[in-house]
Amino acid sequence: MLQVEEIRTVAVIGAGMMGSGIAQTFAQAGYTVNLYARRDTTLQAAVRRITTSQESLTSAGLLGAAEAREARDRIRIFTDLPHAVCASQFVSESVPEDLKVKREVFAALDRHAPPGAVLSTDTSGLSVSAIAAATARPEAVVGCHWMNPAHLMPPVEVIRGQGTSDRTMELACGLLQRIGRIPIRVERDVPGFLWNRLQLALVREALHVVEQGIATPEAVDQAITAGLGLRWSA
Repeated sequence: MLQVEEIRTVAVIGAGMMGSGIAQTFAQAGYTVNLYARRDTTLQAAVRRITTSQESLTSAGLLGAAEAREARDRIRIFTDLPHAVCASQFVSESVPEDLKVKREVFAALDRHAPPGAVLSTDTSGLSVSAIAAATARPEAVVGCHWMNPAHLMPPVEVIRGQGTSDRTMELACGLLQRIGRIPIRVERDVPGFLWNRLQLALVREALHVVEQGIATPEAVDQAITAGLGLRWSA
């Protein structure tokens, strides 16, 4: 049975904004990262995005130049999915929020990822269980919802699908802790998970306040931007 200490290679599927941030985070934590996208132009853009992000961290004194360079050297790019995942112990999928697309990706991961590998999806609201149903190993599928920007935000929701095993939950949480993230366990696969439900609770109340004539939209906006938003960021 796979132990968190045995995870050496992470495959990141999707090289957009979230995928590049996730790849950067794992590489800076010392992991070999296989970054996959269908087009080489997407991968080259991801590499440039990671480099720019690291330059910002370096200029702020948060990342050494040598450390940044070594992390980039640990990122290998692929346009062939089987080759990207065949030797990975943990897979992080971050393709667009389209259930059909994600199920197609997970069906391919099921065929090509090694037995025992953890398959995670960075969905922000789609059903983890529905995505896992595209595989023959739903016990190994877990939601890992990263916050944007992934290379800076500490929390990652870890969502249990209907078939997700306790072992998979523990492995995902343990790995995230090892790379300096805070795993937020979500024990039921419900719409919106936890993060978005909390955000939308505030949105619903803002709409209610306006509908009831308690305050104007402008006043609500001021209360958030000059009040709650400023306080939270501080």
